[in-house]
Order: sequence, then C-alpha cells, then structure tokens
Amino acid sequence: IYTQGLPATLAVHRETKIVPIVFTQVADPVGFGLVDSLGRPGGNVTGFVVWDLSIGGKWMQLLRELVPDVTHVGILYNPHTAPYAPPLIASAKAAAGNVQVIESHSHDDSEMEATLSSLSKEPHGGLLVIPEPFTNAHRDQIIAQCARFGLPALNPLIGAVKRGALISYTFAFDELIRQPISYIDRILKGESPKDLPVQAPTKYELAINLKTAKALGLTVPPMLLTRADEVIE
Repeated sequence: IYTQGLPATLAVHRETKIVPIVFTQVADPVGFGLVDSLGRPGGNVTGFVVWDLSIGGKWMQLLRELVPDVTHVGILYNPHTAPYAPPLIASAKAAAGNVQVIESHSHDDSEMEATLSSLSKEPHGGLLVIPEPFTNAHRDQIIAQCARFGLPALNPLIGAVKRGALISYTFAFDELIRQPISYIDRILKGESPKDLPVQAPTKYELAINLKTAKALGLTVPPMLLTRADEVIE
C-alpha cells in the first residue's frame, strides 16, 4: 500500500501490520510509532520523510542571510498538531547566533494574529513557519498577516511563495512523490519493508518572491538569488 501524508499512513497502519506500506510526506515516522528507527524500520512500514529534522538550522540561516539585521525570530506552529517540532526548533536555535528565538504557539486565527502582531511591535523581527497541519490549513492567513505587519518570514509550506510569501526552502515535491517507486518495486520483487531504511529527500528547492521583498523594503543578496530555484517577480 502506498500512502501520502501522516493521517493516511497512520490509518492504514492501524488496519494492518502485515501488508507492506510505503509512505511519503511524513515528518517523524519514529515519533508517531510507524517505524522502530529510520535505519531499521523493523515492521511492515517504510518510506520517505519530508525533511531531515535538522532543516530548521538551514531555515534560520537563509532568513538571516536575507534579513541580516533581524534581531528576533518567532517560530510559528501549533504544538498539538506538530509534536515533531522540538528538533526543528533546536536546530534553528543552534543556527541563530545572537538572534533571539521565540516559540510562537498558535491554535486559531486570533491567537496567530496576536502572535504576529507582537513579533512586529519591535523592529527587526522575523518569522519561521513550521509546516504542519495547522499552519498548512492557515497558509494564506499567515501570508496575509505577515504582509499586514511587515514581517519577513521564511515559509516552507507548499505553494506559499507563489501565494505571496517572502522565501521558502523545502523538499522538491515532484521528486519526493517519485522516490517511493523504487521501494514499491523492490517490495514487489520480494524485499521486506523492515530492511529498507527510511530516507530523506535528495533534493530541496529555494524560492524567493521579489515583489514581497520589495514591499518589505528588502534587497535580496545577489548570491542568494543565484542559488534560488524559483524567483517570483
């Protein structure tokens, strides 16, 4: 069985511990009890995570590169729907240097608005958005509030930069969807999921929205532009 996303994978896993399951777009399969470990899944489930949990450090690095005078950065997520957030936050803090990192918990629209408003009250604020069910569902509201409060944000939600977000760095969707084909083929030829290690994406994409940067009064460094896979003008 091939599944996309955590809800579908958990639902199928509850139904069978025998039929092989290959997943994609799951952030923390160990934390959710789908596999024993990434290297040795140990059961009937294996697949491809959306990112290595150390990517928080890369997000922070890119935001600091784009906004060199940033002094404080909020990390927006709902702790009830993102139990895998702590390692992402830890890696972001490790890359923050002298930038203050503020965990910004949000459970609904009003709380999110208050959080982003608070971050913008002091100058030189920024935002990192953790992709998870709550922030995914509120993608456009987050983008709109960041524009309203003049808050530069790295927002790795799918499609965010095309919808007006400033910058994104996330897995290449098409490649992530294709990756499971090799595992499905190997399982159909007799291999066991328990022997196929869970893998991270092999390709990430950097996208920048120059229109949003201009609205925020930011000049995108030329070196950052040359590394971008997609530039929205």
